[in-house]
Amino acid sequence: MSPGRKRAFIAISVAVSAIALWFVLRGLDWEQVRTALVQARPASIALAVMFLVLGIVMRTERWVALAGVDHARIRFFRAEAFGYLASFLYPARAGDALRIGMVAANGACPLWRAVLAAVADRALDVAVLVATAAALLIWSPNVPLKREAVVFGLLVLVSGLVLVLWPTTRRLVFLRAAELGERLVARMLGDAAPREGVREAARLFGTNLQSGRTHLRLAIAVLAIACMDYAAVACLLDAFGWFDRWQAPVVLWLFVSAGGMIPAAPAALGVYQVACVLALGLQGVPAEAAIAYSFVAQLTTLAGIALACLLAMLPLAVGHDDRPSGASMRSRHSP
Repeated sequence: MSPGRKRAFIAISVAVSAIALWFVLRGLDWEQVRTALVQARPASIALAVMFLVLGIVMRTERWVALAGVDHARIRFFRAEAFGYLASFLYPARAGDALRIGMVAANGACPLWRAVLAAVADRALDVAVLVATAAALLIWSPNVPLKREAVVFGLLVLVSGLVLVLWPTTRRLVFLRAAELGERLVARMLGDAAPREGVREAARLFGTNLQSGRTHLRLAIAVLAIACMDYAAVACLLDAFGWFDRWQAPVVLWLFVSAGGMIPAAPAALGVYQVACVLALGLQGVPAEAAIAYSFVAQLTTLAGIALACLLAMLPLAVGHDDRPSGASMRSRHSP
């Protein structure tokens, strides 16, 4: 993306945030917002921070499993934590580019394998989002979700998994994706683009994805991430005394995750508030209280990410990192 386009995109993202904030904050009774804020229980918020950090740890494990790299968990965790910080502060999932660059630059993983694993990592997030919406629709039909949209999403998800995992098409899919990625990066970076190892990275990534051990690790990581996310949202709802139904954290998480796909900066400000007002409004929570929740949740998320970044830097501070020697690093990265 050229500097001009990047500046234009950031300007649009900030404008989206400003419009969303104006829409959701107009006409609020700020005394009620303050009252809701002071009633939040700090102990539940602290628990939410803990679950957020554990969620980042498990997301690191999922990324490591997808990349097929077991020797660099500390460096992957550092990239994941700082990637989350960048995504929190900047629009367009800027953290994804940062975390890929960090693991490639510090020798944790070859560039193209990191790219493929990061794309698959985000695809799993979308798959979980669609599956969660479908489960909520099945077990809680009174929740107002569009049945047709969920069915269509499931069809797309199943079709994509068949194309990627079916032995007769897997090789074609990955090689085609590698060729397209090679052209795209060549257009973006010109002479600085890496021109070797793309197809080999796709082949190794596909082989790793076929491993039963990888399937087990991914299943455990996805389940653990879902539990950590649910627990964090449940704790935040409990801080305000609203955790009275098991569906409540799920509905809120769905709205917030869907809102996160809209470009807004910083910290999805405005869009996040709209998502919280809509989701909590389904439970009868007043807009003022929902706004109070949204601000507490965003600050809690920032605290969890900051704590994860601090923990990720500790190995460097004490002189213990999992960076291999130069010769070992070169041997690991050779295709």
